[in-house]
Amino acid sequence: MPLAPALSAFCDLLRAGTGVEVGLGDPGEGRPGLCVWPLRLQENAASRSMAPRPNPDGTLTRPEPALEVLVLILPPLALSVEGLASLDAARRVLHEQPILEIGGRRISLLLTHLSLEELSAAFSTAARPLSPCLCVTLRIPGQA
Repeated sequence: MPLAPALSAFCDLLRAGTGVEVGLGDPGEGRPGLCVWPLRLQENAASRSMAPRPNPDGTLTRPEPALEVLVLILPPLALSVEGLASLDAARRVLHEQPILEIGGRRISLLLTHLSLEELSAAFSTAARPLSPCLCVTLRIPGQA
């Protein structure tokens, strides 16, 4: 499954569940509402090692590997009451709907933990002060 539709559907889920505007991209762009910031993208190692499958014409096709996308969900004003409330609303949405279905494929939404060092490095690189956020891993299945 392509990455863009999965991230777009994830933003739509948060928008519908929180009632807050949700934007995808760089948190430094001054967006209103919640910001979904893709931080890391990696192929699932187990799915990468799957054997190729034969096609009807005799050629082999390697299955599309599953992706794991780590995103941070950031409120617009992290230390404001409204910012923290929007972050908490997003957390509740993820607890209520841990699976997102898109085109017959199930994307797992997992609250994830990042160390303070990893968060500090990410925020520092973006020249953004460290602030409360949610870390979420989207597990996007590959295609056989």
